[in-house]
Amino acid sequence: MELVVLGPNGFRANDLGQTACYAIPELDLTLDAGTGLYRMFGYLEDDRFDVYLSHDHPDHTLGLTWVWHIFWKKATLEAMAGKCPIPSAAPCRPVGKSPREH
Repeated sequence: MELVVLGPNGFRANDLGQTACYAIPELDLTLDAGTGLYRMFGYLEDDRFDVYLSHDHPDHTLGLTWVWHIFWKKATLEAMAGKCPIPSAAPCRPVGKSPREH
């Protein structure tokens, strides 16, 4: 099992890193949701992940704004690859190569 540091910084994100966010990808688990949460996309192993917050200060919660984007990006790449993310939707057609295929 691996602990991935998505954001090690304190109160403010800067050029050296994002605010508090840690992940255990094998468990689909995120500890705190600082600005580093946007990096979670690269570690998704499932269609969901759990977020546990240590407390409600902004440096531990601002990354929650990225949750929608993470799954939108995943669904878009799947649609581009011809995999329909919504089972009840009309069949998806590939519109180009997925960046994951390079």
